[in-house]
Amino acid sequence: MPVTGGAVAAIRANRPWRFERADDQIVYDYVSEFHRTHHVGDTAYRRAWDLLGTNGLVNLTMVVAHYMGVATNLNIHGLQPRAGFEPLPPRTPP
Repeated sequence: MPVTGGAVAAIRANRPWRFERADDQIVYDYVSEFHRTHHVGDTAYRRAWDLLGTNGLVNLTMVVAHYMGVATNLNIHGLQPRAGFEPLPPRTPP
């Protein structure tokens, strides 16, 4: 199921979002906590593991970690989007 425009706008603005589907909310909560704290607590981890299993959760974590690494590299080197692309707003502290 595709992510709605409202969800994309909320994520882009670093605002919490509530998904209609429980599965989507579980993944969102896991990824948001990982991104915000660089750790995932027991509750979010267990919910995501129950949903995805070991292989699925390892894959999700690796994809998110990869994109976080790419973003870190872009930030460290001061690389900006090409003309015509609107940059994301700065991340606010938790």
